[in-house]
Amino acid sequence: MESVLTDEFSGCGTHEIDKYGTHAVADMIDNKASRVFAPAETRGVWMTIQIPQEAVAGVYKGSVVVESTPGTSKLLNYSVKILDRILPSPDQWGFHLDFWQNPYAIARVHQVDLWSEEHFEAMRPYMQMLASAGQKVITASLIDKPWNGQTLDPFGSIIPWNLSFQYFNQASNSNKYIKSSPGKKLYNKH
Repeated sequence: MESVLTDEFSGCGTHEIDKYGTHAVADMIDNKASRVFAPAETRGVWMTIQIPQEAVAGVYKGSVVVESTPGTSKLLNYSVKILDRILPSPDQWGFHLDFWQNPYAIARVHQVDLWSEEHFEAMRPYMQMLASAGQKVITASLIDKPWNGQTLDPFGSIIPWNLSFQYFNQASNSNKYIKSSPGKKLYNKH
């Protein structure tokens, strides 16, 4: 699990960091099988255990190996208590889970071209993980850089926020803009 620096500020816009103070919070969960830490560094760990629906009730034990220096390891034991209940499959759940996904971040992290076959394959495990948690929707960004691009990987789009479409004009060797809306002749031509 990766962490990010944050503060207690809520809302949009800039603010004084010193006024609120900063601290690390768990943010990104990844699927790495192992990770190397600096000496004396601590980090939270997220462990997922998949329990099959046909599992028999009881206590199941397992362990995780932690290597502190090459050749030195520690066995950490854990146990999971399985109850005599069966959770229905996620598509039968009645709640609405809606985590927003950022396909632009996935393309950057996996170093693939946007909307390529490799990009769709890189997104598959994320979408499957969300579906297995009960998500039934996928985010589609229609507006260019919603929230004014406040993320590391700004969302691209089909329709910009202010209906102003940027294009590169070769004759002037500069970016130009067309302001039009869906259904208009200029919009359709663009």
